[in-house]
Amino acid sequence: MKLLIFNEANLRRTPFIKQFVSEFHQFKDKTILLHAPFGKPRDTFFVTKRISSLLSEVLVVNMALSGDQKGLLNREAGELKVDVNQITHKFKTLQMVVMNTIVGGTDGEMASVAEVAQLLRQELPIEETLVFYTNSMSPVAAEKKLVEGNDDIADLLKVYDEEAPALEQAASLAPAWLVSASNFAK
Repeated sequence: MKLLIFNEANLRRTPFIKQFVSEFHQFKDKTILLHAPFGKPRDTFFVTKRISSLLSEVLVVNMALSGDQKGLLNREAGELKVDVNQITHKFKTLQMVVMNTIVGGTDGEMASVAEVAQLLRQELPIEETLVFYTNSMSPVAAEKKLVEGNDDIADLLKVYDEEAPALEQAASLAPAWLVSASNFAK
């Protein structure tokens, strides 16, 4: 199973989403696509459904899951919990789950992508984590890059400061691959 991470900048770029959707047919693994919050919880869930519908248009069997649906994500005594049974059950018939970070049982709380990603990696058999560059047209995004810690991003941060959110996300989730919409499936 693969875990794909979209940041907010990815969500704001329609060409990025369209390219991702068109390239996904090459990707055969069971996949969780986890995306960053996008404004308020209502807006975030709309984005989740939008990505799911675009994938459905190209015949990717998927489902949009909001973290607050049926208690998928909950905080118990301050600790984030995930109902892994819901996710594993969905993968009996789906290739992808498109998921957001809205936490149920609260007043529209949204967890960080890093917190949810770490939890999913602890609870599910995630083989690889792929973090998407902020700008797929950036020269640094031309090739996939394995990030195993802060040392792997230090030089890139000096040159590509606009990629700081993606670079830092990958380092916080190390080991993780930095990828673009054009090379993630290769």
